[in-house]
Amino acid sequence: MVPSSRGALPQLEMVKYDLANWAKPPLARAMVAGLETRRSLRLSKRRHRSASSCFGPSPRKRIRSALLSQGVRPARRMPGQARPAVMRRWCLLELPLAVLERLLLFLDVVALAKLAATCSFLQQLVAGRHIVVLDFPFNRAFVRELAAAATVEKKPVLRLQSLKDDETAVPDDEEVFVEYMVQSQLALLSLAKLREVQLVPPGLDAITAATQVAGYVMFDRILLRCLATPCAPRCALANLTRLDVLVDKSCHLEEYMVHLPSLLHLGLTVSNLKNISTHQYETFLCRLEATVQACRAPELAVTVLAETKRKVVKVFENRVVERLVVTAPCNFNLHLAMPRVVEVVVDRPEQGLCTYYKSPVQDRLLHRGGLCTVSFASVYQRCPNLRTFAGVDISSVSMEMTFTKWNNRVRKLFHDSYRRCGGEQELKPWARSRRGRWFARQEPLPAAIGHHRAF
Repeated sequence: MVPSSRGALPQLEMVKYDLANWAKPPLARAMVAGLETRRSLRLSKRRHRSASSCFGPSPRKRIRSALLSQGVRPARRMPGQARPAVMRRWCLLELPLAVLERLLLFLDVVALAKLAATCSFLQQLVAGRHIVVLDFPFNRAFVRELAAAATVEKKPVLRLQSLKDDETAVPDDEEVFVEYMVQSQLALLSLAKLREVQLVPPGLDAITAATQVAGYVMFDRILLRCLATPCAPRCALANLTRLDVLVDKSCHLEEYMVHLPSLLHLGLTVSNLKNISTHQYETFLCRLEATVQACRAPELAVTVLAETKRKVVKVFENRVVERLVVTAPCNFNLHLAMPRVVEVVVDRPEQGLCTYYKSPVQDRLLHRGGLCTVSFASVYQRCPNLRTFAGVDISSVSMEMTFTKWNNRVRKLFHDSYRRCGGEQELKPWARSRRGRWFARQEPLPAAIGHHRAF
């Protein structure tokens, strides 16, 4: 026992005294050091609690309390379980150059131009190594720059766009001289990385002169033929992801579809369909349907500026297109057979009164959704993946039911859209098939389309 005369000493001093008198010296030193360590830990915890009371709980406790208040209980790490790896956030400029160049391939040319304007490094990487956008034929500023240069460096061109701002921009000479001029200018360019070609002239409308449109179409046809000529291991159209082109009654684009394996967007602008013979119209329709059939781009946009009032059933059949944009007059009468299409956008080239067949004069302020331009009845069981048609969500209505039941359900959705646009008719007069705004049956498609169509 410890003598009672040491009862007034502090507890730690008493233990030290006992260990120094009753235990062996090495063991005594170890036990004294352990007690001092425990005392320092208790003091540090007291200081930490006092600091937390002054400045609030620690960040870790705040995060835990916030998660618990939201009903999320943090997972507890089991003994022997490794700590989760911390994901590092990479800055775009910290990536290796090869990785960065690979990532830039997934951006279109407009996005690349915006990205290049953010910093000097990306400006040098994009605009310093490439010609981002180039007018074709060459504009006057580019010709003066070529004339002033002592040496010409052939930088890869990313986008060719049409320079059809006036009648003098595109030559209307004989085809052989136009082809020589096109080849002479293309020889000064590197087209190995060409990704976009935009050949639709700005400001084109239905009243543009037919002779002027014919000159534009001839120039574009010659340009595409020169780009499709393999002057390297691959032709210049092999990497093309976006193509917007002007066509007329000849519709020459079908022969180039095989040279566009990487195409993501195809845009067709059709002009000069008025005042043509019946045979020319039938030839144009066969070539247009064949071009749509051969398209391998997931997005297709067709713009028809004007058309004569021929009530001919036109059919777009394709197994690749997922998004279709149709801009055409109300009497275009287009029918669809696209199993993979998800969205169909319908618009008119000129906003005005509805010109649908035999529509009452007093009921032309609003267009007939489901009848104008594209026949909605044609999509039943021919477009099973369709979710949106002309801005109306039809994903809640299945096409596995009968046509009558399907028709009764979707017409309520289109009538609601009609009322939201300002329509005043009730459902029953609105849904009349005669002089109304809806259909009662699905028209049959022709036995063959494209080049096999019989008129």
